[in-house]
Amino acid sequence: VGIALMAVSFLVYPSYLVIPVLPVSTGMKGFLFVAASVLSWSIFGIGTVIAGKEGYPYLKEAAKRYFKRSG
Repeated sequence: VGIALMAVSFLVYPSYLVIPVLPVSTGMKGFLFVAASVLSWSIFGIGTVIAGKEGYPYLKEAAKRYFKRSG
């Protein structure tokens, strides 16, 4: 569960591409950027706590294998 939360936290990043084109005020866009960042890091942090000491290194190695294969 922890590793899944850590991975899901990265799904927030595409929102950074959408926020600038939303039809809202500049202040609201700034708020949305901060809120998305806090959400992402909170989910990642909770996932790290749940996964324990083994979780982060496992996710890091899985990401390296994925990008090595696709690159």
